[in-house]
Amino acid sequence: MGYIKDGLTPEAASSICIDRCRAQCCRGPLLLSLSEEEKLTFDRKANDMNRPLRTIPFARSWIVKFEDHQGDCCPMLDMESMKCLIYDDRPIQCKEFPSRPIKGCEISCD
Repeated sequence: MGYIKDGLTPEAASSICIDRCRAQCCRGPLLLSLSEEEKLTFDRKANDMNRPLRTIPFARSWIVKFEDHQGDCCPMLDMESMKCLIYDDRPIQCKEFPSRPIKGCEISCD
């Protein structure tokens, strides 16, 4: 299994909390607080990947789900490479999610 840091620039890799991350924190429902411009970028990138995307307005945020996505994890997480499909440098929301201990994460993120 790959690691999120593989192939990233040093700046992007520094945004990941541990060296051998297996993306456990990305395995939860995705609720994004996006501006309209960010939502359009997100939609465009999903379209470029030929993946049907559904965004649902929710309390000034968007619930994001790919129509072909299975499981309870971020739809932008490539399960083979364990890399984010959209960002090289993870957004603040991704770095801070979740705010509770992660079942399956063997290393705590300080």
